[in-house]
Amino acid sequence: MILSLRQVSIQYGMNTSHIDELTVTGALTVIEGSHPLRPKYLRSQVDGLTPDHHYVVCRACGKWAGQITTKHLKMCSDLTVEGYRDRWPDAPLMCEVVRGNKSKSDAQRKHQSDVLMARFKTEAGEVTRQEIADASRRMQAGESGVRSRVALVAMNRTAARRAAVSNTTRTGWVTGHMRTMVVRWHQTHRQASIDSAAHARSFIRDTSMSAARAKLSKTSRLHLKFRSMLTYAGITGFTTEGRVGPFEVDEAHFDLKVAVEVDGCYWHGCATCGFPGVPSTVRNDKAKDAYLKASGWTIVRVPGHMIATEPDASIGIVRQSLHTARGYTR
Repeated sequence: MILSLRQVSIQYGMNTSHIDELTVTGALTVIEGSHPLRPKYLRSQVDGLTPDHHYVVCRACGKWAGQITTKHLKMCSDLTVEGYRDRWPDAPLMCEVVRGNKSKSDAQRKHQSDVLMARFKTEAGEVTRQEIADASRRMQAGESGVRSRVALVAMNRTAARRAAVSNTTRTGWVTGHMRTMVVRWHQTHRQASIDSAAHARSFIRDTSMSAARAKLSKTSRLHLKFRSMLTYAGITGFTTEGRVGPFEVDEAHFDLKVAVEVDGCYWHGCATCGFPGVPSTVRNDKAKDAYLKASGWTIVRVPGHMIATEPDASIGIVRQSLHTARGYTR
């Protein structure tokens, strides 16, 4: 099973910085083709991490962590690090990976000390000294200065915060910056894009699309876009969602018996895009085609990718079908 960075963090408890640290050390491997901002991992590899070496288990909450810190304990219990150590004296507070990265050589420690001492002898050093003193007082008073998860969640739920995030996201899409990034990634990682979409949609029941359309609208955005293209091209005479026997046709020309079906590549299947189609939708398409042909109708199926990449060609297919039926009018 594949897990995103966020899923690993939520399910196992490790913070994202420690997951990144394990990735750098080679303990975890990002699945090839994952988006750089949304890395994914195999669950089996995460489960294969070694306790005490790659992580420690918090005895208070059972979550994994690189290090048991005051911040972690505040989120899962009322314990302090000292209280945690008193209750579970044999429990490690830090895994070997974190300990190895935190260890410094004698030369590094001496260099850091020399730099700090030299700074204290300058005017800026007095500011640093005051900041350290203020931080020490806050720590003694129990005010670490780090906002808790509850406080962060509360802040993110405010109307002002939601409006700011919404405006930033909307601006990114309006300017085309976000769209360009998304399109470029999907073009560069075509197979990963297809696999990711198939994985996400595997959790959707076959009846989900029809149920959604029944509650919201029977006409998809792709269909609406193509209908506008037909109107702009001067092709008229069609009835949207026209009923022919037991079936509804996206665009039905009853005078000429020409049925136009706008097929989304994922749902209806597309050899060009590599989608097999949703089984129930594919079965319904075959039944509809058989009924319409037996009733003397001409069926024109326009794939979604053609509407997006070759709009003139998609209009041309419909126009040619009308010419063949010898009844095309403007």
